[in-house]
Amino acid sequence: MNIAYLSTFPPFRGGISQFNVLFSEELRKQHHTVTPFTFTTQYPDILFPGSSQYLSEEELSINAFLAKRTLSTINPLTYIPTANAIVDSGASMLLMKYWMPFFSPSLGSISRLIKNRGVKPVAIIDNAIPHEKRFGDQALTTYFFNSIEHAIVLSKKVFDDVKSIRPNLPITLCEHPLYDQFGDELDKEQSKQHFSIPADKKVLLFFGFIRDYKGLDILLETMNLLSDEYHLLIAGEVYGSFESYERLIHEHSLQARCTVEVRYIDDKEVPLFFSAANAVILPYKTGTQSGIISIAYHFNVPVVATNVGGLSEMIVPFETGVVVPLPTPSDVAKGITTLFENYSHHCEGIGRYKETHTWNYFTLSVVNAVTAQ
Repeated sequence: MNIAYLSTFPPFRGGISQFNVLFSEELRKQHHTVTPFTFTTQYPDILFPGSSQYLSEEELSINAFLAKRTLSTINPLTYIPTANAIVDSGASMLLMKYWMPFFSPSLGSISRLIKNRGVKPVAIIDNAIPHEKRFGDQALTTYFFNSIEHAIVLSKKVFDDVKSIRPNLPITLCEHPLYDQFGDELDKEQSKQHFSIPADKKVLLFFGFIRDYKGLDILLETMNLLSDEYHLLIAGEVYGSFESYERLIHEHSLQARCTVEVRYIDDKEVPLFFSAANAVILPYKTGTQSGIISIAYHFNVPVVATNVGGLSEMIVPFETGVVVPLPTPSDVAKGITTLFENYSHHCEGIGRYKETHTWNYFTLSVVNAVTAQ
C-alpha cells in the first residue's frame, strides 16, 4: 500500500514523534510505501509551554528521519499545497496522528481536500477529549472527526469518546505497542549510584512531561505516607512552574528522599532512569493511554497507575502492575506497597505482556482494519 503520513516527525521531539517514526519504519518493513509529511510550524512558540519543540543537533543526527515539511498549523495558505503534495505522492491512504483540538482546522481541512481525490483519511487518535479543556474544543473536535473515514484508537476510553462524538465512524482499537528503541536495560545498582541513590532503596520513577493532570502533587503527598525505604526519582520537563511541587517537597521534608531532574530527558538518557527504577508511578487525575507504561515494560519495570481513562487497560492486574481506584495519596500508597509485596511475580508478567505488544502486531492490526472497511 502507498501511504502518506501527516503528523509530527523529527526535527520535532517528543513521544508522538517517536511513535510516528517507529510506526513508519514498521510499515516499511512490511513492504508498504510511506511518505511522511510534517510541519513547518507545529505550535507558535508563544503557545508551547516547554523549553523547545525541537531535537538538539546531536539528537537530530541520531534520530535522522526525513519528512517533508509542508504544513503550518497556523497558516491556511499551506493547506492546499500540502493536500496537493499528498495526492501527488500517489498515496491511497493518509494517516494522521490526532491528540488535541488545536490541530483540527489544519488536519480537518486537509482531510476534506484529499478524500475526494482518491486518498482515504485515517486518524490515530490519542485523545478525543483533551485533558485540559478550553472554549471551542467540542466544535473543533467535531470538525476534525467529521472529516475522516476511519479512526484507530489505543484504549477503550478513547473508543467510547470517539463513538460519543461521531457514532457512525468506523473505529478500531489497537493496543499501544512497546517503545523498544531505547536499547537494553542497564545494571540497576550502578544506575541508582549515578543518581546517588542507595542500592537498597525502592526507587519510584515519575517520568515525562510534568503537567497538572499527571498528579505529581498526589505522588509527593503519597511519599509522606510511605516509609524511608522508598525514594522518588522525578524526571521530565515541567509545563508551567515547578514551584508548587517544590513547596510540597519542603513541606513534607522530602529533600533527602527525592531526586529531581526537571528538564527534557533525551533518548540516550532514558535507559539510565528506567534502569534505576523499581517501579514507575502514574498517579494521573485524568488520562487516556500512556507511552510511559510502554517504556517501563520495555525495561521490565512494573507500574502503579490510577484507574482513569485507559491506563488500566495497559496493566494486567497483579501481573504487570497495580491499578488503584482513585487518584488519592492513600490509594496510591496502598498500590505501591501491594506491588512490592509480590514484586518478582509482576516482573515475570511483563515478559508475557511483551510477547504480544510488538510494532509488528500493531501494524498488521491497523492495516488489516483500514483495508477491510
